[in-house]
Amino acid sequence: MNNNMLEITLLGKHYQVKCPPENAELLKSAADYLNGKLDEIHKSTRAMSADRVAMMAALNICYELLAHKEKTSLNANDDLQQRLQACHDKIDSVLGG
Repeated sequence: MNNNMLEITLLGKHYQVKCPPENAELLKSAADYLNGKLDEIHKSTRAMSADRVAMMAALNICYELLAHKEKTSLNANDDLQQRLQACHDKIDSVLGG
């Protein structure tokens, strides 16, 4: 097998994907995560086509990603606000305000 090829399994089907060796572990983890989501949806709705299962998994993963980004952004904003307030308090104390 070519060093730049990685075999992944999604819903029992094997795929060869091109991947630089330094990204192989992360891509394998991503494929395992995706396969878990696909399997979870497939088991809960057996009548759904593979295309629909894939679309639902993609939607769920995008939702998780955006929710995580929003939470991270809110936490970063809270942290920034606290740091700015601390700086403001220090400046006030130095200036005697």
